[in-house]
Amino acid sequence: MRQIHRGTMATGTGLATGTATNITPQQQQQLHQQQELQQHPSSARIVTAGGVDNISEYSFSERQPLIPTQRELSTATTYLSLPLTSSPIENITSKKSKFSTCCHRGIWILVLFIFFTIAGNLIYIFLTLQQQLIKVASIDVVSLNFGELSQEGGVDFSTCLKLQLDYEKTDKYHRFVFGTFGKYIDTVSFNITKDLPVSLGIDDIEGYVFDVGVNDNDLLVVNLNNQSYSQFDIGGIAQIKNGSLLANFVNSISKAYSNDELVNLKLGSTVNGNLNITKFGLIHDISLYVEQKFMGIDLRKTLDSVVNTTDFFSVDKLKIVGSQEGDEYTGNAIISARTFDWLTFELRPLEWEVSLPGCSGKDMYIASFHTEGFKFTNEDNRESFVGIPFNFTIPTLSHELTKVCSNDNGKSALNSVVSRFLDGDDIVAVVSGFIVNDDDDGWFNQFVQKLKVRLTLNPSSINFSPFEDPVKKIEIKSMGIQIMNGSPLISANVQLGIRLPKEIKGGLNHVDVKSVRGDIKLKNGAFDVCDINMNEWQQTSLNSKKLVYDVMLNDGLLNIENEDMLSMMIMEMINGGDVDVGLKMEVDTVIDSPFVSTTLNDIDLIMNHHIKASKKSLGDLMDSIKMKLNTIKFVASDSSFVKLQSEIALFNPFDIDVSNGLSSAKVDIGFNGSNIGVIEIGSFNLFSQQYNNLTALITLQIDSDTEKSRLEEMFGNYVSGNSPLMRVKGRTDSIEECQSLSNVMSNVEVEMLLPQFSNEDDGDDNDGKKKKKGKVKKSIFLIDSTIHVMTSEIELTVYNPIENHEVVVTIIEGKGSYDGTTIAYVSNGVKLTIPPGVQKTPRIPVTLVRSGIGGEILKGGLLSGGLSVDSQAVLGITLGKFEMDILFHGSGMDSKIRL
Repeated sequence: MRQIHRGTMATGTGLATGTATNITPQQQQQLHQQQELQQHPSSARIVTAGGVDNISEYSFSERQPLIPTQRELSTATTYLSLPLTSSPIENITSKKSKFSTCCHRGIWILVLFIFFTIAGNLIYIFLTLQQQLIKVASIDVVSLNFGELSQEGGVDFSTCLKLQLDYEKTDKYHRFVFGTFGKYIDTVSFNITKDLPVSLGIDDIEGYVFDVGVNDNDLLVVNLNNQSYSQFDIGGIAQIKNGSLLANFVNSISKAYSNDELVNLKLGSTVNGNLNITKFGLIHDISLYVEQKFMGIDLRKTLDSVVNTTDFFSVDKLKIVGSQEGDEYTGNAIISARTFDWLTFELRPLEWEVSLPGCSGKDMYIASFHTEGFKFTNEDNRESFVGIPFNFTIPTLSHELTKVCSNDNGKSALNSVVSRFLDGDDIVAVVSGFIVNDDDDGWFNQFVQKLKVRLTLNPSSINFSPFEDPVKKIEIKSMGIQIMNGSPLISANVQLGIRLPKEIKGGLNHVDVKSVRGDIKLKNGAFDVCDINMNEWQQTSLNSKKLVYDVMLNDGLLNIENEDMLSMMIMEMINGGDVDVGLKMEVDTVIDSPFVSTTLNDIDLIMNHHIKASKKSLGDLMDSIKMKLNTIKFVASDSSFVKLQSEIALFNPFDIDVSNGLSSAKVDIGFNGSNIGVIEIGSFNLFSQQYNNLTALITLQIDSDTEKSRLEEMFGNYVSGNSPLMRVKGRTDSIEECQSLSNVMSNVEVEMLLPQFSNEDDGDDNDGKKKKKGKVKKSIFLIDSTIHVMTSEIELTVYNPIENHEVVVTIIEGKGSYDGTTIAYVSNGVKLTIPPGVQKTPRIPVTLVRSGIGGEILKGGLLSGGLSVDSQAVLGITLGKFEMDILFHGSGMDSKIRL
């Protein structure tokens, strides 16, 4: 093997000749590598061209340097570089040096990568910590209690908070980080060492409001494990620093709540304290500014979930008294507010002003309130209410509240409030406080002066004492109907007796409702029956002392929506049944009083009225109607019908004037289950408690033997002086001008006794008392009779009411009796032609009973001059071409007995 002797090892840079110069950077690098080889001898494998069969170790020692010393380099004057071939040892040295350099670089890159990775994660965790904590942390207020609020604005408080950490609510990355740290650290504790200056912000309002001083011994211990609970009992003093800003904050909250708006809230404070990582015993003082923002908060939903504002308070024991002049109202009541076991505070007596939003958005004063002092507390830890007594005064309303707003559909501010109240919708009022003391510049006066809270009041929160429906009674003084363009027009004078809640004393003094217009809808349960449209102003008046509302309806348009239901309601009333009527009114009204004079538009009123059954049915009432026959005329006849035109004087016993402007109205008349004719009535006026003339066209129609038999039975009863029970029923063509009314009338029928006519002025025998037991019923058609004993003849005084036609009467058979004993009879047919008016018939041959009891009766009658005779006869009646046979029963006819 070859020995390598001490000498200069060629480095591939060549030989140097000439003047000494500085070496190049490459030369310095080669020298450095050679020095390392000298200092760290190693073995090398020398690979020759022939393979790896000759391997030997070469030692490099410091005594035999392979590179020139610095002195040698410095004495050299010139190097002449000549190309040389590197030896195997130089190649090995160069490769080892490069590998070592690469290792150092890789380690540093790895270190830097780990550093930046950890730093990046820590920065990311720090930047997202607050956001993620909001997701995983939830705080429940277990209890919150306040002491009495001092004049200086300080209030003792104590609260219990429950904190839950639920890492499942965040993403996987933070769940892993929080879970790992939670298990590793377990718990931390924090002790607040300084007062907390708390600032509040809502939308564009922000500022420092109060300080919170926490008790020194209140240590907050937080369990960092997943699904853990931590409970904190914290006490201290909250000191209000800025009453004006606090009021503005409360005002904004109330405005957003009443308008159902979303708000942005912010809560901030600088927290100073000691953080103790319990597991490691590490205690560190920290000071940090904590700020929490809540964006897009639905205040209504949030507050309702906390305090259930739907039944948060109510107004009880309300009393309202109107002044004698009617220009203001005073009263008192109690606000019943629901308490909570977590909230306690106390307030002294306070004065308040209540305003309503005006047209321009400016709040208009409406009333002053005084609340007594009260303590808001819940000592038994269950739901209860605290009573807050208050009294109020409402003076004459400002004109600003009654003038029409241009942006509210022609309504005034007062109009809008009244409409919402009657509709049961929420009403927003602005409550502000009086200045308690002008010289006091404390926080409370600042708070009161700036306070303008918008309170939402629902009418259902005002508890009136139970009372019957507001309509005590309905009296119709007059009623009229006419048809225009196929639609019925109703005119009426209606008086409504009004009830007021007992809480309102003298509440309507000097109030008058002068006119009204709009729609009145009649309902039966859930069904709309009909409505009356009043396009024009209708005259009304209100008697505020008697509480009677008088409406003069003139040509209200009647629109029938449910014909069958209207018919059913009419039938209920006719038959004496109870009827529940709903009145839904959408009206405009003019109010005049010293308190307020204004027009209220779009007022919606819903009233339910129970119409109690009358003691008598309509048929019974009509039984008391008195009629006088003025004229009756023959019109036409045939074998199956006879048509008569009658003018009668009808006495109206009801306290209602009835006007019929229809050209005609037709009804069917029936008896004992069969139709026997039609009555057609023209226009008329029936004034209360007097006789009124009306004209009727009567058609007696028989289309079958049964109908003829029923007509003969009915007519026989009537001419005998009785009042047969008739059925009057509407027709589908009752009112040809208005089909809707005809449809209603077609389902309406009434049974009534046919009133007897009177041809006397006083009508004493037909005054409604004639049907009492024992009263003799007399026929107006057979007035009296005279029996001639010697000639066995009878002479009759009869009445033919048909002024233009004779009536042919055939006495088929008949008899006269006294107290059940026959005294005379007719056995052979006698035909009589009776002209119009009161007539005496020729003497009619009769057979007298001259023996026995009958003879004695005749003798007695002859001596006394007369008898009261009952008569029975089968009569054939012929009027024109119409014929019928009737059975006549005359009772108590005055008969003179002559020789």
